[in-house]
Amino acid sequence: MTIFGIAWMILEIICFLKKDIKYITVLTILGMTFQCNNIISMGNFGVGPQIISSIIFSLKVIIQSKGIIKIPKKNKYIIITMIIMLIAVFISLYKNQLVTEKLLVFLQLMSYILCFICMNVISEKVNDDFVYKLVRRITIFLLIVGAIQFLITSNVIPRLSIISEIFFNEKRGAVYYYRNNYYRITSTFMEPSYFSGFIVGALFYLISFKEKFKSNIFLILAICIEIILTFSSTAYGTLIIVSIIYLIFSDLKIKDKIILITLLAILYGVMYFGFYGVLDKVIFSKEKSGSANKRNNMNDHAIETFLENPIFGKRIQKL
Repeated sequence: MTIFGIAWMILEIICFLKKDIKYITVLTILGMTFQCNNIISMGNFGVGPQIISSIIFSLKVIIQSKGIIKIPKKNKYIIITMIIMLIAVFISLYKNQLVTEKLLVFLQLMSYILCFICMNVISEKVNDDFVYKLVRRITIFLLIVGAIQFLITSNVIPRLSIISEIFFNEKRGAVYYYRNNYYRITSTFMEPSYFSGFIVGALFYLISFKEKFKSNIFLILAICIEIILTFSSTAYGTLIIVSIIYLIFSDLKIKDKIILITLLAILYGVMYFGFYGVLDKVIFSKEKSGSANKRNNMNDHAIETFLENPIFGKRIQKL
């Protein structure tokens, strides 16, 4: 067990013993941002806080609910679909004699679906103020860690062992924290693309609180800076798509929409004129990149395999 793992499990036990479900909820959601961390590490095999936190959180909800899980009506069709998908996965594994080989992967998927169901259950027990504070504080936390990671990987400050142990104790090549002269923000995620999904969502979540916009203005600006510094096609593409959706469906007044459009236009202008080379690499010429070619090959292979047996799938060799 890692040093981080010992500390995390102590926190899990403390939060589990608390009567208020909010403590274990906060820890579970925070744990989902520690992609580069292992609680248990054995050679190339590691168990992160995501799966352990999901299991402990689900157990807490089940105990508090006395084993009776009432699924909120508003999300019942989503949850039913996920359960059907889980059954379909098991049938495919069984038909292809992969149950034993892929058992841990299947159990991990099952634990995440159970955690999702339990999150839906407690969503009706927490208020909007709790959710707002939770998202805001985790956002601030990730921005701070992202800034530290950026300063270290760009060789501005030394790589401290304590930072490595707390946030990046997994040392595989995909953990960009260990690179030198790496000028992109990843926060605690292995790749900028994963971090960008959360941070773009946080941006529009905070913008939606019009009455708190002034108190969040510096935080929103910090988010915009980190979005730019992810140099991620996912971040830039998501920002554009979500901007359009938000402007169409939000209940903002025309004046507020004009202000928001102006701010977004400034942000897009900074990205286009200040970082055109990056935009060209990650968006305009993305299709020509090595990663795009690899993904296209994987997609083609997946489609070919699907066409061979679209009902039960088949055992395949890795590319």
